[in-house]
Amino acid sequence: MKTLPGKFTRALSSAGITVMIFTALQSCGDSKQTKENIAGAARIGHERALELAPERNIDIIQIESILIEVREREQHLRNLGENKVADAYIDAFINTLDSINPSLAEQLR
Repeated sequence: MKTLPGKFTRALSSAGITVMIFTALQSCGDSKQTKENIAGAARIGHERALELAPERNIDIIQIESILIEVREREQHLRNLGENKVADAYIDAFINTLDSINPSLAEQLR
């Protein structure tokens, strides 16, 4: 029972992040909006990586879940044709992860 609220909160957080990315993509039109979308995706990738900091003491199932969600989001952005946004998202995720958990980041490269 103790893990259910954490999983529920994580699911809501993940859904919220997905909605933010989709909203940003829908407002795409000029180069300024595209730059804003890229910056937003990078910020979200950075925040997702921070969830994997060693001091958070999360179990392997939670780590795997986050990693799967990150790759799913990246692939979904690519499927939408938003490769620059997907690149910004995954690059920020990997670079941040490399600074807080280098061994995990190395496994993902």
